[in-house]
Amino acid sequence: MKKAADFLKKDTKTWVNELTRLYEFEDRHIRILNLAGECWDRMGEIRELLRVEGYQITDRFEHKRVNPLLAEERAQKKLFAQLVRELGLDLEATEVPRLPKR
Repeated sequence: MKKAADFLKKDTKTWVNELTRLYEFEDRHIRILNLAGECWDRMGEIRELLRVEGYQITDRFEHKRVNPLLAEERAQKKLFAQLVRELGLDLEATEVPRLPKR
């Protein structure tokens, strides 16, 4: 059976392996799924660094700057969403959220 890459974190491996049990993936899809898992793990690492460092950093001139990790976190989120969409895993949503009727 096709499985998650060894470099993925335990929870992410579980997610990948569960999806491979639920769906029939070709090898290229498994690669894409592992890339999505890698993005997910990286987002977690970035979130932890942001928790420690904060959203602002002080540069060498003692000026407050936006932490550059925010841009990387945004890029990883976008890539994760694209990879999930490429696999068609986003098609299971039952409905688009709507505003309540007045």
